[in-house]
Amino acid sequence: MTIYLISDVGSVGGGWISSRLLHSGHSVNTSRKTSMLLCALTVVPIVFAYRIGGMWSAVFVIGLAAAGHQGFAANLFTLPPIFSLSRQWVLSWASEAWQARSAGC
Repeated sequence: MTIYLISDVGSVGGGWISSRLLHSGHSVNTSRKTSMLLCALTVVPIVFAYRIGGMWSAVFVIGLAAAGHQGFAANLFTLPPIFSLSRQWVLSWASEAWQARSAGC
């Protein structure tokens, strides 16, 4: 239960960081990607979780990784509208990919 509560904080915190950066004048692209980088860095300590002796310390490290994952996902879900491609471009790319596949490339 504790890990889930910590991950909830990460989900809200990931959105808060990007919003804070947006309000401070950064671009949408910069604020989202910076927030995603910070969240991704909080996942790194999970590689040491198996070496931790205390149960609550391990719970905190695992919770921190879950929080980073949730914060990353919260920002990831906002990216498609930013990078949306025109329908014509997608259809053109798909047509070219199909032709290359058919040609045996």
